Amino acid sequence: MAVLDKFAAIKKIYGLIKKNGLVMITVPSENAPLSKLGVIKKFDQISGHLRRYTLDRLKLLLEENNFKVIYTQKTEGIWRNSLYVFKLNLIIKLANKFPFLSDLITWLDNLSLKLLGESQLIIVAKVVGKV
Repeated sequence: MAVLDKFAAIKKIYGLIKKNGLVMITVPSENAPLSKLGVIKKFDQISGHLRRYTLDRLKLLLEENNFKVIYTQKTEGIWRNSLYVFKLNLIIKLANKFPFLSDLITWLDNLSLKLLGESQLIIVAKVVGKV
């Protein structure tokens, strides 16, 4: 599998967006607890994740390519990430059926996000420098 050039991808996105247009990017976090434990490599391969980023590295990449970052969010703690990585479909189905279980998972996930770090990064940037 060829590794895609991250600079070429950012330049392509830049070329597609009008001046002052917005782009929302979500990427897996390098700081994800499951990534740090080394148990998510196979999931990344299956999912097509070529690389993970820190928020600072992603912001720098965008800013170096004529984007102005206007919003960032660290999201998805280890609980929610584990549901999808380890294919815990029964728990997902139960959470969809019983709102209190979904609320409990969200509460635990938000707590783990604060304690252990994020699994996903969301960034919104505006195109600048175009005429």
